[in-house]
Amino acid sequence: HDTLEELYKPYLNKPVSEEILKAMKAQAKQVLESKFKEQLPTGGELVGKNLLAFEVAKSYVTKALNHDIRTVRSGQLITPLQLEEELSGAVQLNVNGENISVNLKGMADRIDRLSNGTIRMIDYKTGSFDKKTAIKFVDEFDSTKADHAFQLLTYLVMFSSTSSVDAVQPTVFYLRSQQVEFPITVSQEKVKLENEELLSYGKERVTELLSDLFRKETSFSQTEDQMVCGYCDFKEVCQR
Repeated sequence: HDTLEELYKPYLNKPVSEEILKAMKAQAKQVLESKFKEQLPTGGELVGKNLLAFEVAKSYVTKALNHDIRTVRSGQLITPLQLEEELSGAVQLNVNGENISVNLKGMADRIDRLSNGTIRMIDYKTGSFDKKTAIKFVDEFDSTKADHAFQLLTYLVMFSSTSSVDAVQPTVFYLRSQQVEFPITVSQEKVKLENEELLSYGKERVTELLSDLFRKETSFSQTEDQMVCGYCDFKEVCQR
């Protein structure tokens, strides 16, 4: 993330051409090496496990830049608008007659604009590909099975607190996938929800989940998927 941010930073609010992207690729190894060494102990070297991690990270950066080159070659210039942008917003709930305001925060890895006017809100993923980026029916949504889609829809809700969502497309870049770019889409009766309709859908899902969390009669049980515990801040509390 830090490497891509540094490579794109000089071109904020400027159209990025294929030549510029190729120049970024030429700089990528040096920038990535610098970022890695910042995290190593004093005198640490890129050997062993550190070198393996470096090579994997380099492949992710290269794949992201190659995908952007393909996008530009297709006729869509990319204009970076924001990098590692902190998003925030409040969601208003009414749970059992009680009004509750919940503040949300998140970080968009990149927000850019294509020549066709589409504004991509991008999240880089180095983990497994989530097949649920496309939700075909609005009533099939399950945040536990479509967590990446839910994350990006939540980002859209936060983004809407300060900006218009017209032409905004929440998008995941899966850096292990050959395709790389996967827009988050929601369809109802084969009609794709866009702009305010997509935002409204996102607000409904976020409000629904948060209301469940604040509802006193809701009972919680330990997850059966212990992989989830690795990312949970409360794993010591439940002693899983």
